[in-house]
Amino acid sequence: MDTDIAYQKYIYGNVVFTDHATPIRVVGDGMSTANLSDNIEDAVSNANNYVNNASSNITTIDLYPRAGSALDGSLIPNSLFTSYMDHSKDFNSNFRNWKYRGAYSGEGTNQGWHLAIDKKPAGDTVSTNTQEITTYHVLDVQLFPNPATEKAYLNFGKPISEIEI
Repeated sequence: MDTDIAYQKYIYGNVVFTDHATPIRVVGDGMSTANLSDNIEDAVSNANNYVNNASSNITTIDLYPRAGSALDGSLIPNSLFTSYMDHSKDFNSNFRNWKYRGAYSGEGTNQGWHLAIDKKPAGDTVSTNTQEITTYHVLDVQLFPNPATEKAYLNFGKPISEIEI
C-alpha cells in the first residue's frame, strides 16, 4: 500500500530484520509505486548472521556488518540518487561503497559513532579508503568527503592522462 501513488519511491540497498510477512511495505490505499532493489530481508533471529551484535540493549548493539556477511554483495545501481548531496555518504559519513546493503560501507569493526540514546554528532567521520574512491565512483568528477574538514579528494573516474581539458 502506498500513500502517494503519483510519486515514485525507490527503496534500494536496505537491510530489514523482521518476522512480519511483508518486511518492506509502504502504507496507503492498496496501490504502490515503490521500486524495490537489492534489499536484504531476513528474520530477526538471523540478524547476527549479518551484523556484529543485533542486541536489544542500546549499550551493546552493533549493527555494523560482520566480516564476510551477505551485506557485501553486488554493486547497487545508484544513478537515481546522485543528485542528492549526501548520496555518497554512509551512516558514519564515510564514502559510500555501493556494494554494501544497509547504513554502513564496511565490515568488521565499526570505527565510527556507535548507536546511543543521544544525538549523533555532526560531521562524525572516519578515514576514507582511497581504493573504494577509485573503484566505486558514481559521478564523472567527485569531490569528497562532503563536507570536507581538512582534506578533500577529487575522483575523475579515469586516469588524469585520459581527461581532455
